[in-house]
Amino acid sequence: DELDQVMVRYGADPRVVRVELNKVRQSNAIPSDPFYSQQWALPKIGWDLVFGNSMPVGSVIVAVLDTGIEASHPDLGSNIIPGTSILDGSSGLTDPSGHGTMVAGTIAARTNTASAEGIAGVAYAGVRLMPVTVLDADGLGQDGDIIAGVMWAVDHGANVIVMAFSNPGFSDSLQD
Repeated sequence: DELDQVMVRYGADPRVVRVELNKVRQSNAIPSDPFYSQQWALPKIGWDLVFGNSMPVGSVIVAVLDTGIEASHPDLGSNIIPGTSILDGSSGLTDPSGHGTMVAGTIAARTNTASAEGIAGVAYAGVRLMPVTVLDADGLGQDGDIIAGVMWAVDHGANVIVMAFSNPGFSDSLQD
């Protein structure tokens, strides 16, 4: 066919790196979660171009170093694995603040759920959440506890560590 001949001709030119068909891509699915329309950030990162077109494979453990994760949350419960609290030695499966649970939901809330919780997680499949409590109920924590949390997470199989907090001061110890 004529198209094949043109592609072969271009492919033979040493100045041409690659010859491919100019395929059409389409975002043809959005999740049914009630609050998806309020998640303005997902389309900004191209999430809507992946959802419905690609299903993640494999499994990743994401340690959430924060105020804990509420294990009873219906959009998260099945994605949570045991963790720890550096502050009190508990499992990290409660969240007196709600901040850690919110961060965990952004990461891995179950998607296409009609529950009232209703958001879509960025990593909508294959992610296990590991709560590591390093911040108190007011969202405050010290570098020493954060460092201990990072070390605990790595020692217990975390592939990714998320820390959704900040401080304008630099710490060499935390950086190391």
